[in-house]
Parts: sequence; structure tokens; C-alpha cells
Amino acid sequence: MNTQYSQGRNSSKKLFAIILATIFLLVSISPQGVNAATKVASDTKNHWAKNEISSWQSEGLLKGDDSGNVRPNDKITRAEFMAFVNRMLGLTEKVEAGALEKYKDVSKEMWYYDTIATALKAGYITGLTAEKMDPNGAITRQQAMAIMARISKAKGTNDGYKKAKDADKVANWAKEAVSSCIDNGFIAGFQGNIQPLLNITRAEAVVMLNRKKTDTRTFSFAGTYNLKGQKIKNIKILDSGIALEDAEVSDGVTIGKNVEKVSLKGQFEKIVSEGRKVKLDLQGKAKALEVNGNMELTGKAKIEKIETTTDVTINGTEVKKGTKVADANIDAKEGEENSKITCTGILKW
Repeated sequence: MNTQYSQGRNSSKKLFAIILATIFLLVSISPQGVNAATKVASDTKNHWAKNEISSWQSEGLLKGDDSGNVRPNDKITRAEFMAFVNRMLGLTEKVEAGALEKYKDVSKEMWYYDTIATALKAGYITGLTAEKMDPNGAITRQQAMAIMARISKAKGTNDGYKKAKDADKVANWAKEAVSSCIDNGFIAGFQGNIQPLLNITRAEAVVMLNRKKTDTRTFSFAGTYNLKGQKIKNIKILDSGIALEDAEVSDGVTIGKNVEKVSLKGQFEKIVSEGRKVKLDLQGKAKALEVNGNMELTGKAKIEKIETTTDVTINGTEVKKGTKVADANIDAKEGEENSKITCTGILKW
């Protein structure tokens, strides 16, 4: 055996290993490495949508400008909104060459040419006219909801839009789409209004689309919502007077801090009540109920576990922080003196 050759080959292997290890070390500490991908934009640190924006940035769905800012409060153009949708859904297929020629305001030299070609292939966008796409025009909230309704394929009632205080401002062509978004929890609005004619901001667009991406629905308009046939991951309830029917929620329902009265019917993995004083009417089954404030619990339901995070009262009974109740059966109506709540765990009502 050629010892000199063997030693030389071993030395080469060692040198290669050292070089490789050095490369890995440099990459791991490089400011352009992993940390750069998850870095929070400087203009979103105190923003109400910072969590969603940060998540989208880390996944490469949202890109900032040369300064690293994402301009969350800026209006978003039609082309930019299409880019958001395409990235979120992982769309890449485009319409055939020449299909965009009829749109006089779409040039092959522009960055959004392929974006629009992909959106047209997916079928969720149409031009403003037969010859105008208006890629640089700001997109309104009702136009964004129309796209949301198309990509979610969720059905709603014909008059769901009427739940909003400013329902009279919704255009006739948008009523069905707006109804779908409200009825399926894709739009939350502001103080009971949806402001359909205002331009949607970049942050608002991310938050709305993220509800589709993460299957987290938000209900903030008083009324009844029938969710039959849908298996939903998460639900947030932000206002009183909301009733969910035939719901099937795999992760959890969060009842917001300002909610005083809510009705839930269906099957739930976990219900978290954040309010200080809540009237919850529950019909069906829940694996867990977390109580963070006083509660009047009515309905006809089975709850496998009730847990308290602070000292509370449930149906007038004082319950200490950390109490855990197993196999609770609810059979009670609002206002009844003899509410029937039985359980096999620590606490007895």
C-alpha cells in the first residue's frame, strides 16, 4: 500500500472537513442568515398586526422595501394584493401567452406581469373593464372581500352584509361576497362597520388573508352564524350577541374580553372565556372550558374538564383559582333558580 498517498488523502479529507465546518459556522452567525428571515420590520414593532406580519415575513410571504420596512398602514395596490394571494396559496401556474394582451395597462416589462397571469389562471381576479386591469390602483375593502370569497369558496347567506352598521354602503355587486366574508368570519370590521369603500391597507390585507391561511375565523358582528358542514381550526368571538350553530372546532374557541353574552352550539375541543363576566349558553360537547372570570353557564351540554385561572363564580358558586372539574353535565336555562350542573370531579354544584 502507498503510505504517502494514503496520508495525503487523509489530509485532504481533514482539510475539506475543516473548510466545511468553517462555512457552516459563518452561515450560522451571518446577519443575512436565519435571523434576517425572521427579523421584525422596524415599522411594525408596536403595530396591532405585528404578529401576523412577522409570521408572514418569516415565511417569505411578505417582503419589505430596501430599508426593511413593510409600510403596514399604506394602501395596497391590486397587483400587490394578487402577489399576497399567490404566495399564500402557492400558486405558480399562469394563463397562456397572449391572454394579457387585451389589458392595455399591463406591460410585460412590469414586475406584476407574471403575478397577474397567475391570478387570472387561478380565476380569482377580473379586470375593471374588458381592457383595464388597473394593477397600480389601490384595492378597496369590498374588492378585497370579493377575492377572499372566491379563494375561500365559503358560502354565506344573501343578507349577511346587513350585520354591519354601514351595510348601505356595500355595492350591489359586492353584497354576496361581503356576506360570505362576514358569515364565515373572514372580516372583523371596526366598531360594527366594514367600511367597504375605503382602501384596504397592507396590514389589513395580511390579517384578512391570514384567517384563510391559518383557518382562524373572527366573529365581531352580532347575529346568528350557521357553520354546518365546516371543520374549523380556531374561532375568535369579539362582541356580544353572537350565536354559532352547528360548529365543529378542532383547536379552540376564544371568547374575547369584551364579550358579555354568547351562544355556542356544536362540538368544541376547547373554549377559553377571557371576559370578566360572561353569560355562556352551550349546546353540545366540549373537551375543555377555561374560565377567566365570573360566568353564568346555561344550556344542555357535556364538558369533560372545566378549569379556572383565577377566583371566579360560576352560576353563583365561588370557585377558587386552579380548580379543575371533571365530566360536567349542563342542563340549565337562563334565570332558573335550580340550574342543573353536575360533575364527577373536585367541585359539586
